[in-house]
Amino acid sequence: MPIRKISLTVSRITVLLTDSTDKVSLYTTLPSTYPAAVSTDPLCLDFSCAKDTAVEYLKKVFDVEPDKIINTRSAPMRFSKVR
Repeated sequence: MPIRKISLTVSRITVLLTDSTDKVSLYTTLPSTYPAAVSTDPLCLDFSCAKDTAVEYLKKVFDVEPDKIINTRSAPMRFSKVR
């Protein structure tokens, strides 16, 4: 398959940190893939990265930083000493 170069304008970048992976959302200025009755939000492209790598990936590959980082990771469990 030939490689095709496309051009996108990204209006916002969000990184979601989870316990297993980082998820990146690129919000574009392209129209939604759904009919206007369902959604008028612009097209959003999502991809996953290995845990703790999304922010560095965005810097290295796209030379950008996320507009928002959402941390949904579980708080570390704390155990009290049994007496």
